[in-house]
Amino acid sequence: MRTMKKEEEFFLNRIREISENSYLKNKYTFTGFLSEPEINRLSQEMKKRKHISYELFGGYVHSERKMAKFGSVEEVGYEQEFPIVCIHIMPLKKKFAKELSHRDFLGSFMSLGIERSTLGDIIVAEKEGYLFCMDSISEFILENLKRIGNTYIKCERTQYNEKKELWDDTEIEIRVTSERIDAVLSKVFCLSRKKSLECFQNNNIYVNSYLCQKSSYILKDNDIVSARGYGKFMYKGFINETKKNKKIIKIILVLIIAIFVMINMLKAINPIFEKLCIDEAKSIVTIEINRITTINVDRYQENELITIKQDGNGNIQLLQVNS
Repeated sequence: MRTMKKEEEFFLNRIREISENSYLKNKYTFTGFLSEPEINRLSQEMKKRKHISYELFGGYVHSERKMAKFGSVEEVGYEQEFPIVCIHIMPLKKKFAKELSHRDFLGSFMSLGIERSTLGDIIVAEKEGYLFCMDSISEFILENLKRIGNTYIKCERTQYNEKKELWDDTEIEIRVTSERIDAVLSKVFCLSRKKSLECFQNNNIYVNSYLCQKSSYILKDNDIVSARGYGKFMYKGFINETKKNKKIIKIILVLIIAIFVMINMLKAINPIFEKLCIDEAKSIVTIEINRITTINVDRYQENELITIKQDGNGNIQLLQVNS
């Protein structure tokens, strides 16, 4: 607990230093990429510093990890973009490549000695991925990242198409009793009311990157809800109401961790399951053949089932099954 408080105090001191530097020197200053809890701490701190402008961005509209930029056109006199680069990471031989996970990508970046604060979101799309990173580290990644796990890859700068890569064909409609965030969470992630409330009590729910502690919060169109340990979705709004007064709403699933865990587990056990099925099938067939054979043998005399012809020395010349 004491260590956490020290880390939080260090973080807040750094925010104060960077923001004051922007204000006093009339220039833009930037943080590294911030996690959702860090973004929440920053927003609380900046409420005390209303004289300093800031904005958040992570390379695309619905990013989870974001950089903070202190300063504005009105204060500084010019515009400056966020120093963020998107890198497209692809296998050299896609046909033979294995599917890669977020952990595979992050582990490979960490093995290069790259600081987490220089890296934004990692978006995994089947056998390839997109990395948002600070411009200052991009050339190092392009030159030194050769493998993700055991898969040899190539990297190139790209313009990320968020709609194409992340939001297509993921819209679903669900029925809920209310547009309260706890009701929608329970429905989306199949949580009990008790489990849903625990998520709020443990500070695991974020709306648009900001901590949400009100389970009664009414979702607004395009709110991005992140439930740590479960996944993320975008609330698209109310559609209709059923005869039983249930509301039909539309959401876009971005990531449901439980589903991906289940899929990966099924993939892992599928070969074992198939072998067990084959072995079990063989066993059942063998047992059934033996059962039927026993019934038939008991029903008939031996000379009724087969005809045996022998020569004068007792050697079998012919063995014939009687029809």
